[in-house]
Amino acid sequence: MLGEAMKVQIDPLLPPDSEPDFELLLRAYRTFDTAPEDAVKLWTSLAERGSPQSMQYLGYCFEEGVGAQKNLQCAEKWFRAAADLGVVRARYSLGRLYLDAKQYEKAKQEFECAASKGFVPAVHFLGRIHYFGYGVPVDRIRGKILLEEASNGGCLFAKALLAYELLHETKGTSALLKGILLRLEIYSDFVRILLTDGVTSDRFR
Repeated sequence: MLGEAMKVQIDPLLPPDSEPDFELLLRAYRTFDTAPEDAVKLWTSLAERGSPQSMQYLGYCFEEGVGAQKNLQCAEKWFRAAADLGVVRARYSLGRLYLDAKQYEKAKQEFECAASKGFVPAVHFLGRIHYFGYGVPVDRIRGKILLEEASNGGCLFAKALLAYELLHETKGTSALLKGILLRLEIYSDFVRILLTDGVTSDRFR
């Protein structure tokens, strides 16, 4: 998940002046590959000055144990701080953190919040929660609606789950053909996204 954090970008829903020092944020980003500990120090100093993107980066660093000792409590702390400042991606990050910890109700709440802001990866995981019944009764209809929404928004893994259902869970020749065509479309999309956006694309979330 670390790749998700390694993007210098300002959440479009945040005020333009939300970052106290964008140049220093960029410097920390460029430092990360060669000296992650130094990048963490810079992000920490920026986070203490109210930098929401730095808080998001720190959350990933503590979650993955890169540039800092792995500490999920610290990861949650920084994701929460970023979320409280309006970073939609941080809501999604909290949802993933809670989902991995099997805290399904908390995960659902964070995904719902991020999904309401149009963050497609959150719609995808919210669909999975309903489809598989993580902490809620299994609801394939609600799950499929959300997965189709995420798929239409470009999420490749949501599309893959829909294809799987057509191929393995739905009876009939028509469903089988639709599943095969959708699977072929996924392969094509995968190559195109990999070549244009790279492995950190949100379409792989």
